[in-house]
Amino acid sequence: MSNEVTTIFSEDAFQAPANFCKTSARARSVRIIITSLTFQYLLVAHARIFNGIVYASGQIPLNTSGKIVGDTIEEQTEQVLKNHLAILKAAGSSPERILRINVYLVNTEDYNGFSTTYNQMIPDPKPPRGCIFVKALPAGARVEMDLVAAT
Repeated sequence: MSNEVTTIFSEDAFQAPANFCKTSARARSVRIIITSLTFQYLLVAHARIFNGIVYASGQIPLNTSGKIVGDTIEEQTEQVLKNHLAILKAAGSSPERILRINVYLVNTEDYNGFSTTYNQMIPDPKPPRGCIFVKALPAGARVEMDLVAAT
């Protein structure tokens, strides 16, 4: 798969329970986003779109080869955000349409460095954001983020 290809699966490929949603055809529309622009960690979809909302999976600072990028929190934050920007583009969204971001940091000392890079890459007005400090993240990452955005 080239770096320009985006694979989008429609609801036809995934069967939802009959009572999952009976409001309208649009309400039942679910698209799964998997893009070669980011690494597919553990074969989890990068995002799911439902009713015009993009629900992006947590991203850690992996490059397309599955290797952690960067030693500093600033480098790792930049890679995580690049991954999310690629997912948003594949989903037909953009950074300006982010509704909420959840951040997971391993070290409280990383908060300021994370915030500096985040503030440079995410446009104003900044979306609501939560930050949770955790004991560890996969592959030794220092930061993980998931987000919700409008299409």
